[in-house]
Amino acid sequence: MWNKGIEESRRDARINAPVTAVPRFESLEGRVLLSLLGVGEEIAPPALQYDQNGTLTYTYNAETQEGAFDADAAPTFFILADGSPALALPSPTHGLTFQLKFTLDGDGNIVGGVEGDDLYVTGQIIGFPGGVPTVLYDGVLLTGEIDMFGFLENGTNDQFDARITPTGGVMMDLFDGKDIGLDMTSYTPPAGTVPYPGFADDFTVNFSGGTQGVIAPIAKLSSLSGVVFQDFNNDGEIDANEHAIENATLTLTGLNDRGETVDDTQQTDAWGLYLFENLRPGTYTITETQPAGYEDGLEVLGYGNVGGTTPVNDTYVGIPLPGSVNATGYNFAELLIGGEVTSGQTATIGFWQNRNGQELLNALPGETNLSTWLATEFPNMYGASAGASNLTGMSNALVASYYRDTLFKAKKQKGSGPAKVGAQVMATAFAVYVTNRGLAGDTAADYGFLVSDNGLGIATFDVAEYSDAFLEEGETNTILTILRILQETNERTVDGVLYDLDAILRTLANEVYSMINEAGDI
Repeated sequence: MWNKGIEESRRDARINAPVTAVPRFESLEGRVLLSLLGVGEEIAPPALQYDQNGTLTYTYNAETQEGAFDADAAPTFFILADGSPALALPSPTHGLTFQLKFTLDGDGNIVGGVEGDDLYVTGQIIGFPGGVPTVLYDGVLLTGEIDMFGFLENGTNDQFDARITPTGGVMMDLFDGKDIGLDMTSYTPPAGTVPYPGFADDFTVNFSGGTQGVIAPIAKLSSLSGVVFQDFNNDGEIDANEHAIENATLTLTGLNDRGETVDDTQQTDAWGLYLFENLRPGTYTITETQPAGYEDGLEVLGYGNVGGTTPVNDTYVGIPLPGSVNATGYNFAELLIGGEVTSGQTATIGFWQNRNGQELLNALPGETNLSTWLATEFPNMYGASAGASNLTGMSNALVASYYRDTLFKAKKQKGSGPAKVGAQVMATAFAVYVTNRGLAGDTAADYGFLVSDNGLGIATFDVAEYSDAFLEEGETNTILTILRILQETNERTVDGVLYDLDAILRTLANEVYSMINEAGDI
């Protein structure tokens, strides 16, 4: 049974995931973080700059196949949100420092941070409101943990850029709901002035240089996620008794706010969850590759979505993704279709009124689970819209009595078709419920029923010559699941009266349900 929440699944995946280097690019050639993660030209006030007298060193350890990236500098000035300048001076308690330290593998992928804070900035920021020197910030200005890193070998002016999650500091108020964007330029030092050469597009070789740059708040990246699941009742909603579909393929395409084309593919995990992370604002399309063994179900936007439409099957288009949003609810429902009704899946109407059938109904788990399911799935027949036939909240015993004393003993009414059509319909509904392990457990197995994860509901029946009772004019597919047949009967029921007493339709329906119930040999 599958009922795990998206956020819980995401949390577990991150908690249990091994800490390994995750390659973000195929090769080093042309690798530019600025264009991919949106730091660069988006650096805007408020921003803290540090001077070119800083130093950058990278030291590679061939034995561990990891290298230490270490940048040290001194902040020089701060640009306020309104564009006015402020000085960066040593803090009386913490001095004036800019430090960024983390670990890379030989391909330039982040392996991890360092003990403590990867980013550590201290100082005193002096502004001049009204021309009066004023201490705006003092002490540990900002700390953070590195999340993404990119680089570009560019001759004597190499680029290193990072997206950092803020963790503390007196300037944290500027980063509420945002990340730290770092734009760093490293100047290759003159020959002979330092022991290492400048960066040459290789993280298996030591390098160093002078460095200057700027840090500023930038919008967090966004994500799109959803679930692919087996929709037992074909309503597009994720219910407790429905199952996730693992290894379904989803493709994300679109154009981000930089005009860049996005094309990515993910597969669902064991909980049916897929997740496209690190997305810039843009307009996106999510397309599902129809999973083998399933028929297409509904695409219904779930909770947490930001919009989009479903003009064709297996697709959400025109998703207007803003920044700093984890949008969810882009779910894909699928229908598992079984074969014809087999022995052990159904029982005749006589079974349900005799001792064994009544005993089974009374033995089902959950005092009101059966009536709740009937009323929810078929509201016109047994729920809020069923008038005197409303079973909502009834105990198993009362439902059993209603079947035995009301439906099975129903007398023929002139011009209304077969007397026991109501008993035939409810007998099929009972069979759908008790043969589904997720709904009723294995209780029915002791009474000769074939219980499975999906039960009778996914079995099929060709309504062919009886289609007027189940299909709209023009529909040509006459092979329907048993659950779909019940749903179509519910749609044609008024105030609990099957087919609104239309004798012809009730007769057709009675023939179909009789054949279904007799096919199970119980």
